[in-house]
Amino acid sequence: MTNVLKPFDIDEEDERTRHLQRLRQPLNQSQQINLLINNQQQQQQHLDQSQEKLDQSQQQLDQSQQQINLLINNQLQQQQQSNILLGNQ
Repeated sequence: MTNVLKPFDIDEEDERTRHLQRLRQPLNQSQQINLLINNQQQQQQHLDQSQEKLDQSQQQLDQSQQQINLLINNQLQQQQQSNILLGNQ
């Protein structure tokens, strides 16, 4: 004895398949939304880390500039002292 599908059985199976597809779709959309959120969070973390590195680099540049300014001021003071000494001779 073989199983013969009746027309209503096919329709019932199709309806089950459509129902399952409808159930899956929101889950897939939800997963996509979660993936987008996770990607955005990762990008934000990367941006935050990059900003921290930039801030550190800026601080180092500022410190270097201060050291350069001190060296220039010292050089100018030495030049002034030399000029004063030469003027006194």
